Amino acid sequence: MSLVDIHMIRSPGSTWAFNFDAQVSRLSHPLVVFHEATHVQGNVLEARWQGFNLGTSPYVSWIDDDGDEVLDMQWIDYAVHLLDSDPSIAAVYPRWRATKDYQVVHESKAEHPALHLEPHHLTIMRRKNVIPMLQAIRTAHPLMMVYPELMLTLGSLRFGKLIPLNVMAYQWVQHSSSARSVKQDPATEAFALAHMKESLTYYRV
Repeated sequence: MSLVDIHMIRSPGSTWAFNFDAQVSRLSHPLVVFHEATHVQGNVLEARWQGFNLGTSPYVSWIDDDGDEVLDMQWIDYAVHLLDSDPSIAAVYPRWRATKDYQVVHESKAEHPALHLEPHHLTIMRRKNVIPMLQAIRTAHPLMMVYPELMLTLGSLRFGKLIPLNVMAYQWVQHSSSARSVKQDPATEAFALAHMKESLTYYRV
């Protein structure tokens, strides 16, 4: 079976230092190669560019350390099997839940992706699709702070199918100071939203 390169950007300061090592431990799996990516102040896109370029495995993904938690890695074998055996599959992703103030505020669904297309952290994507797409985004708007990960996961539709697995595998903690609360310039915002909207037009049952 092929391997998966998964990176995590170490958050600056010491607030989440305790969770970084815990996340690395939770990520342990024979098919996973972990990489620590460098934080880039004020530039999420550049940090992701560096992170996704680490390693040489055919599949890539990411997680975060700022309170998030990997819940399950048993599904990775099946995800890699699907990608190895079917070139029409561009990405495979598990279910996830979001928490705020220690309360679950959202759980992704397990229904057909036509109704619930919710790729998130731990989406396993093909490197050959991610790197050129990320480079194009970086060239157009190099200081993007919001949406780069969602642009990549939804952008995988441009290359094939996204397959959801009914496994609750990730817990994402929402923070009031997260990248999504950052205001980016209107041109960058419009570009990101248009890119995701166009990606969704590639969806096929």
